[in-house]
Order: sequence, then structure tokens, then C-alpha cells
Amino acid sequence: MKHTTLLLTLIASLPLGACAMAPTDGESGSDEQSSSTTEPLMYYVANPPPTVIDFDRDPAQANIANGTIVDTTYTSLGVTFSCVVCASGHAFARSPGRTGNGVSVFASPSIPIYDSRFGAVRADFTTPRSWVSIDVLAVLPPEYLGTPVAKPWLEAYNAAGQMIGSTVYYPAAYGTPGFSQWQTLRIDDPTSSIKYVRFSSQHFNSSPSVYGSFDNLTFNTDPYWVNLTPVQKPIGFKPVLLQIAP
Repeated sequence: MKHTTLLLTLIASLPLGACAMAPTDGESGSDEQSSSTTEPLMYYVANPPPTVIDFDRDPAQANIANGTIVDTTYTSLGVTFSCVVCASGHAFARSPGRTGNGVSVFASPSIPIYDSRFGAVRADFTTPRSWVSIDVLAVLPPEYLGTPVAKPWLEAYNAAGQMIGSTVYYPAAYGTPGFSQWQTLRIDDPTSSIKYVRFSSQHFNSSPSVYGSFDNLTFNTDPYWVNLTPVQKPIGFKPVLLQIAP
């Protein structure tokens, strides 16, 4: 009967994107010499997951209470918040959002939804971003007359304060599928120059109000290097030959 032989070298291979410092001239290539040498390793994360600011937890994963000022809560993640053309100058974590807290120009106990009459939330990035998005829900007042035409919106600006592209509006009009449902507004910039964004909702005196409820600010995370802890190869390390029983 033939035997199937499986050779396992048990030598850890470097992940894609990893690199190691090459030995300098004169270093021995023997097993014993190599086993006493640790080579610094780094791993390059080329496409990291996006950064999501959910306003429910801080960067240390501590819960954020409804009504908390979050201006500098996420500084370590590369973004700070404020509000413009508003009464307080602050941004607040407010419930309800899409899940848990959202973000608003209003402190408790005021309702968290707002439109441009009350200002806009502004998010400033430590370094420019290539894309930014925000989840938004269009909310109608309890009573109104006429046909609502206003929409929530998102705008992006570069470091010079120049608008990037054009304003992105809530994609569903009143009376169409998707209105009064959560939607995601997103702005992409191929030059990666988004330094800050603002978001609020339109207001027209000639038509009923449409307020915005905002949550989950999301943006691209820069590629980065990760330091890996080198593991020494045991002295006298040899591949292990395993055989599958007949």
C-alpha cells in the first residue's frame, strides 16, 4: 500500500506586506548563529478598516451618556467636533441616533434633531481625508401644511476653506421610497484634501421643515505600520516529517 507523506516545515512565513531587516555583512548563516539573532519586523497595513465615530463609546470603549459634549472626545482618532452658526459652539452626543447616540447641536433636554436655522455640526480632521460619510434620517414635524422639499445635507472643505465638489443631499424626496429612512451621505475626494465637513438640513420659509438626525461619522483611515515582536528560532531547529498512517 502506498503511503502519503506530508512535509510540514513549521517555518512561519511573513504575511503579505511584512518586511524584515537583512543581516549585515559578516553575519553567520548557521542555525546556531541565526537562532540568537532577532530581526525587527514590521507589517504594513495598506487598506485598514475605516474609522467610525458612533458617539456611543469613546476611544477607550467607555459609554458616552446622552447630552455629553464630544468636541474633543475623539481627538486621538483624528477628529474634533464643534457647531457653526449655533448657540453653544459645541457638539453633543444625543439620543436617539441610528443606534444609541447620534450627534447634535442641541444639549439635553432639547430634542436632538435640527436644521440650518439652528446651525450645523462641524468635524475637523487632524490630517486631510480622502472620503467622509455621515448617516442621516429626515424627520418631519408632528404637524405641517404643504409639501416638504428641504433635505439634510453634507459639505466638505479643504484647509483653505474652499468647498470640495458640491453639497450632497439626502437622496430621497418627500413621498418617495426611502424618505424618513436612514441614508448615508458620502463625499469622495481623489486629492485627499478634506480637512473638515459640515452637516445640517435645509430650511425654506415657504415649505414645511425637514429636520436631520445624524449618526456614525465615518472616514478613511491612513495606511500604517505595525511593529511585530520577533520570535527567535530554537537552536537546532529542523523541519518535522509527518507520515499519514496507512
